[in-house]
Amino acid sequence: MAVRAQRHLKALTERGVIRRLPYKLSGYERGSGEYIYTPADSKARVPNLHTLDVTELAVRLVEQPVRPVEFYPEPWSWNAWGGVNLKPDAYVKVDKRHFFLELDRSTEGAAALSGQMNAYLRAYYGMDGGSFPLVLFVCHSPERARFIQRECAKKSPRALFQVCQFDEAIGVMSGENADNRRTAGTA
Repeated sequence: MAVRAQRHLKALTERGVIRRLPYKLSGYERGSGEYIYTPADSKARVPNLHTLDVTELAVRLVEQPVRPVEFYPEPWSWNAWGGVNLKPDAYVKVDKRHFFLELDRSTEGAAALSGQMNAYLRAYYGMDGGSFPLVLFVCHSPERARFIQRECAKKSPRALFQVCQFDEAIGVMSGENADNRRTAGTA
């Protein structure tokens, strides 16, 4: 099946329908012969790792047996909550739980993260009822997770935020390990 798919992608590339970018340029260094495909008219020279992370989480979540699942990446995730315009990387509903996803590529400092968290807090306090989604920060290293958790600990209510590593995100959203990674107690 994989060989067949590779042949089709190669043929589409040769016809000019799509364009491929070497995967190892992305920093993942998975080996030779792997590519990321883009529309033929794309101006991208390297893969957008942030977008790939969002897409990978969507695919992994849909593959889970948990239903129903709704996944809205940006810009479809952008909306006003409590009178505050929020722009999460994705808005996700899994069964009765819902999340704002913030995929962290370790590019933002403490001030930027704090400002982002403050926007979510303003939206939370501005609501006239209903439930507010959990803000789930997803990162790639334990060091970065600790850094984000320190920033979350400075906020109140801390239970509005949760931090996990990329490989744990599906378990958190599907409810398998939702409670053991909270940054603090209840709101």
